[in-house]
Amino acid sequence: MESSAAQHAQPPVRVLSEQVARKIAAGEVIDRPYSVVRELIDNALDAQADSVDIWLEDGGRSRLQVVDNGVGMDAADVELCCRPHATSKIENETDLENVSSLGFRGEALSSIATVARLEIRSSRTAAEPGRQLVVHGGEVISLEPCQPLSGTSVTVEDLFYSLPGRRKFLKRASAETTMCRNVLIDKALAFPEVAFRLFVDGELKLFLPPQESEQRVLSCYPEIGDRKLLSTVKGSDDGFSIEAVTTGSSMLRRDRKLMQVFVNRRRVWEYALVQAMQYAFEAVAPGGSYPICFLFVRCEPRLVDFNIHPAKREVRFRNLAQIHRRSVETLSGFLRAAIIQQSGPAQRSREVPPQTPYLAEHLFSGNRVAEPAPLFNDTEAHQSSFSSAGAGGAADHFRYVGQLFDLFLLASRKDSLYIVDQHAGHERILYDRFRSDRSRQELLVPLVMEVSDEEEQVLLTRLEQIADLGVRLERSGPGQWSVTAAATAFLEHQEEVVETIREIARHPQEISHRFYAQMACKAAVKQGNALDPQAATDLLRQIFALPEPRCPHGRPLWAELSREQLYSLVGRT
Repeated sequence: MESSAAQHAQPPVRVLSEQVARKIAAGEVIDRPYSVVRELIDNALDAQADSVDIWLEDGGRSRLQVVDNGVGMDAADVELCCRPHATSKIENETDLENVSSLGFRGEALSSIATVARLEIRSSRTAAEPGRQLVVHGGEVISLEPCQPLSGTSVTVEDLFYSLPGRRKFLKRASAETTMCRNVLIDKALAFPEVAFRLFVDGELKLFLPPQESEQRVLSCYPEIGDRKLLSTVKGSDDGFSIEAVTTGSSMLRRDRKLMQVFVNRRRVWEYALVQAMQYAFEAVAPGGSYPICFLFVRCEPRLVDFNIHPAKREVRFRNLAQIHRRSVETLSGFLRAAIIQQSGPAQRSREVPPQTPYLAEHLFSGNRVAEPAPLFNDTEAHQSSFSSAGAGGAADHFRYVGQLFDLFLLASRKDSLYIVDQHAGHERILYDRFRSDRSRQELLVPLVMEVSDEEEQVLLTRLEQIADLGVRLERSGPGQWSVTAAATAFLEHQEEVVETIREIARHPQEISHRFYAQMACKAAVKQGNALDPQAATDLLRQIFALPEPRCPHGRPLWAELSREQLYSLVGRT
């Protein structure tokens, strides 16, 4: 009887056969029909095609074809194109530092040929004879002349027929078709000057003619609804430029689906740049809502490296912090300018987004400003004046009318009635004050707090970020923490500091905005708090002085009702 050690002996190390190794390598690049579509469209765009057609049958599982009118291949190129690492995009290691093409590894056609039945037809011009190459499972079946054509046609049949284990994991045809369509949309957004057509089982399902960027976005995502909602924002810095197509604050979503990043015309997954969009919109996007923003970054090839992922979905930057900062600045500047423009007399008839209450027809957005004056210390009469970019500019007078439902402050100005949310307004003032005050003061009596094991792990990894918020946090033992110093603005809100730290420990994402927003929300006057006329007048003055008034969660601070609207409500003309 064999010993237990003999039964479980480690197999010897072997060098895989070339055939097995090629199939494994192919699986890194080609995992579904959409991967084939992605690689073939990249080749067509690199060949300077301005028209690309995609044909799918059975979701691409049984057959798919990509036809382009780009610069085709001559006989020698066709013969070599399916060999491993065959490419026209680079020649040596130095070229890798200056790659500007979408494809450059020389793996796509080789990988496809290894796992499917592949046919390539191509010629340089319609006047030259074409060349047809047929490869099945990595083996060349034929190479012969064919009818001339302008560009290249690549047909892929029986995907993964040589890898039945992979083939059984393919989804139903409709699901595979959807993934292929999504790839096409990603490419179309990055190349709006190129025409794309998608045929599914012989029927034209999507046609995108050459368009400018905003119209291409709308064609790809018609749910946006109206071209007038879209704007293009541009910025640049050393070695890169950015362009964003966005709806601004006029339309928000409950998911991040339409927050997309493209770098050198590739759709990439870069959290830092998605975060940049969120930071720019944090003042106008209520909690749980996200902007519609397509961010296109053009970067000098030497500053980026796509050679870290087989499908090039990830990218490494040499200047990511600089791009992040410039993206935030560009988008924030656009939002501020748009808000000020909307508040001017010429924009008063601007159509508002759906689901906006009638009384809130004219809303204004908000962002942070310099530290405001102290609250509730004013001794002036009810009649007051303010200078406000958010309320139309110039020094104008308002009159405090009264408080409604222990929540809304009513003020009249010129020919309009302002209905102001006292909690949201005070919340915004405190939010700006907290963010602008970074000076810390030692606490005579530290604030002691107990945390769970999970919360403690978050705090241990976020101490530096919490310190940047204006709070010094020290660990005195397992599950025992103390706040030993805090920003001056927090000293009157010590209970809120402890409670808010607990909350961000439970929700560690977007710490900065969440911390200040929660602090402001807890410390602000609430619905049900009755304000005397002096306190109300002082609060209104500070609210009206905000250049872009929205609360930290993105809600508007007031609604404006004009004299004409009031007359209309009661039937006066």
